[in-house]
Amino acid sequence: MDRETVLATIDDLVVKFLRDDRKDDEELPRGTIEKLIRAEELTIDDMVERFREGLEERLEKVVPGEVDEKDDDLEDEDEDDDED
Repeated sequence: MDRETVLATIDDLVVKFLRDDRKDDEELPRGTIEKLIRAEELTIDDMVERFREGLEERLEKVVPGEVDEKDDDLEDEDEDDDED
């Protein structure tokens, strides 16, 4: 696996999110996202921010140098482990 493989997989996720997964989705049918954007009820930035938050939340332990307040507790626990 390399960087380009990950980015290509993200490209696939976008296609699935906007088209393929919407085909049989009763809650969020195909075209709904586009309608919400045209109606200015949703923006691309809204979706990117939610995706970013999800990645940060799930990868917070492996992303060096990106510590926020909720990560401080994790660091304190790590320091306690080092003392043993």
